[in-house]
Amino acid sequence: EWLAKFYELWKKKGVWPAYFEVNNRDCTGEHILNSVRCRECYWQDTCTDCVRCRFGLEGNDCAYCSGFAWETRSYMSTGGVGGADNKFVMGNNNCIELEYCAMCDDCQHCFGCVGLHKKEYHIFNKSYAKEEYWQRVDELKCRMLDDGTYGEFFPGKFSLSGFEHSAGAVYFDYRERDLDRFGAIRVDSARGLVLAPKREDQHVVRLRA
Repeated sequence: EWLAKFYELWKKKGVWPAYFEVNNRDCTGEHILNSVRCRECYWQDTCTDCVRCRFGLEGNDCAYCSGFAWETRSYMSTGGVGGADNKFVMGNNNCIELEYCAMCDDCQHCFGCVGLHKKEYHIFNKSYAKEEYWQRVDELKCRMLDDGTYGEFFPGKFSLSGFEHSAGAVYFDYRERDLDRFGAIRVDSARGLVLAPKREDQHVVRLRA
């Protein structure tokens, strides 16, 4: 009864900020600028045909992406700049057709790789011939489809900044039970970021791929 009353007051007397958009065509969301046919997007500038994206600049045909720029046809990825046809990746730059990769630059056709530079046809950071690459990727994806993991983004324990220090934590203020549910590891913030540790007292945290 009280919940119904709350929603009634919320709808009738709640103070809502003005919808902010400039020079768009057929868009829905908030803080969208110079964009066309973007649906349920937020903080997007000069994007076309994006769905449920946020913090995007000049992206085209992307869905479920966050913190990206100059990306085309990418899906469920974050932190990418200047790429195309990427899926389930984070922090990659100028890459094409990567899946489940992180922190790669100028790479093409890679699966499950970390920290590569100017590579192609790699699986788990190992090089393959073109024909063998596609066969092995198909096998891996079939296995992942069978166990229900293909199509899911990286779990919380893969968070580059530490899940409890991520943008999600800023928005939702995760509790301990939430971190446990996401499978997040605990990161000691006094030791610095995972990718840019402090160099005090000659102590440096090294990541292993």
